Amino acid sequence: MNRIKTLIVKLPLVKYIIPFVKKLLFKKHIKYSTPVFIYQMGKVASSSVHYSIKNYYNRICIHAHTFTPSHNDIQVKELYKHYKNNKVSIKIITLIREPIAKNNVELLVMKHDLNNTIKENIISKFINLKTFKITNSNEGNNKEYFKEYSDFKKISLPTSYLNYMLNSKYSKHFYKDQIEILRLKYS
Repeated sequence: MNRIKTLIVKLPLVKYIIPFVKKLLFKKHIKYSTPVFIYQMGKVASSSVHYSIKNYYNRICIHAHTFTPSHNDIQVKELYKHYKNNKVSIKIITLIREPIAKNNVELLVMKHDLNNTIKENIISKFINLKTFKITNSNEGNNKEYFKEYSDFKKISLPTSYLNYMLNSKYSKHFYKDQIEILRLKYS
């Protein structure tokens, strides 16, 4: 019976200890290295890039879809505080979507559909690594919605929608040489 009481008392502490330890480690490491923050919209190979960088970059590497002081991840909260107080410069990697620009941010924006070898070369130069390999993770073909997603990609989209999307500043900037190829692909 005593053992059960002990477990009941100790388990809630884990809820508080883990964030506390993460916060301490973050504060220790941020003094000695430039953090890498992978920040972008979903489904652009960001998990693969994040886990791959963590395997090579022996410093802070954080991945999130939002960057706010109220984020539920303690490391994102701490990074945000340090960033807003200009205590640290950050290397941000975003796959297309640009985050808030600030003079202490080095920003890498790249298309997610680049060949992995090209991405590896770009990322390794950006964060000064001699070697870097992307390991795929969070792949759509392993998701429960894979069949629906595959079916959706086969649908011909309305011309008005294609025109709207392909005439956007985003498409013209990042895909200017591929607009007609994309129009045929989705027609």
